[in-house]
Amino acid sequence: LEGLERRPLLLIQPGASKENRRWPPERLAEVMQSLHAVCGATFLVVGSGSERALCEELAARVPQLPLRVLAGQTSLEELGALCARADLLITNDTGTLHVAAAAGLPSVSLFFATALPWETGPWLPGCLVLQVDMECAPCSHQVLCPHVMCRERIPAATVREAALRLLHARGLAPAPPARWADDPETLVWETYRDAQGLQDLRLLGARRAGVAELVARCYRRLWTDVLGARAPTAVPFADELEPWLRDWELPSVGFPRELAELRQELEHLLELAARGLELAQDARRELDGPAPDMRRLEEIVAALPRLDDQLFTHELSRPLLRPLGVLFRFEKEQLDAWQSLDGLGRATEETYQRLLERGRQLAALIGETQSVLESRRQEVAA
Repeated sequence: LEGLERRPLLLIQPGASKENRRWPPERLAEVMQSLHAVCGATFLVVGSGSERALCEELAARVPQLPLRVLAGQTSLEELGALCARADLLITNDTGTLHVAAAAGLPSVSLFFATALPWETGPWLPGCLVLQVDMECAPCSHQVLCPHVMCRERIPAATVREAALRLLHARGLAPAPPARWADDPETLVWETYRDAQGLQDLRLLGARRAGVAELVARCYRRLWTDVLGARAPTAVPFADELEPWLRDWELPSVGFPRELAELRQELEHLLELAARGLELAQDARRELDGPAPDMRRLEEIVAALPRLDDQLFTHELSRPLLRPLGVLFRFEKEQLDAWQSLDGLGRATEETYQRLLERGRQLAALIGETQSVLESRRQEVAA
C-alpha cells in the first residue's frame, strides 16, 4: 500500500454477481474524483479475478487519483485485513459488503434490480444503503428487465454526500449538506439494531409511507413471532410502530381504504384456509375411524387440489399476501415426502392450520397498524 498512507482510505468494489446490479463505472469515477478533491481520499479497487477488467476500466477513468487495483490479488483473509485498515467501503450489493461488515468497516452500498436491502443489507449498524425510489424496485426474479433504468437513477452527488456523512462521523471529512438525503429519486436507509438486537433499516429524508411499507412492518413482526425470535422483553407492536412511523410522512388520505381492502382480501384467504383445514380434518377422521367412507375420502382428495388452486391464484393476484402464500405452497410441496397415509393426513392438516394462524396474526397486526395511524392522524389534526 505504499503511496496510499494518507487517510481517508476507501475501498471501492465496482463489481457484482450480475451486470444489472452494477452501478455504472463512470458514476463511480465521478464520486471518487469528488471525494479526493474534498477530503484527499485515496483508493483501493477490489474484486474477484473475473472483475479485473472492470476494475481496470474504472482506474483508467481516474488516472490522476492515488489508487491501486487489487482485483483478483487478495484472499478472503487479506480482503478482511484491508477492510480492517480502511475507513469506508463504497460498493454494489456483493460479497465484499459482508466481509466489510464483519470487519466493522462502514459502507455505502447501492442496491439495484432484484437486490433487496432487507435481505442482503450489511449486518453492521451505521451503514448507508441506497436504492432507487421506483415502483418496480426491487424487481422480481421472474422478470427480465429490458433497460435496468434503476442503475441510472441514483446520481453521483447522492453517493458522494452519503460517503461524506460517514467519513465526517469518523472525523475524516467535512459535514455534508443538512438535507442531503432528500434526493427525490433515491431512498437512503441507515442500518441499526432494533430493541431486540435485530437488524433494521431507518429511512433518512422525508417520504410518504404506502401500504407496502406498513404491511412489510407487519410481516417483520409476524415472522419474528413465527420463528420464535422475539425477545420476551420486546415492546408491543403498536409501540414499535410509533417511532418507525416518525421517519415517514403521514400516508395519503386514501390509505385507510387501501388497508381496509387488504384486510378484506386477507379475510378471503382465511376462509379458504379454514375450508382446507376442515377438509383435512374430515379426511383424518375418516382414516382414524373403524370403517373409512371411501367415497367421502375421494371427494376430499378431489376437493383439496381445487382449493389449493384458489389459494395459489389468490396469492399471485395479491402481492402483499404473497409471503403467506409462498410459504404455504412450499410446505405443501414438502408433503410428498410422507410415505404413510396417516402421516400425510396429519401433516396436511397442520399445513392449513399454520396458514390460518399466520393469516390471523397478520390480520391482527394490520388492525393495530390502522389504530396507530388513526391515533396519529387525530394528533396531527389537533
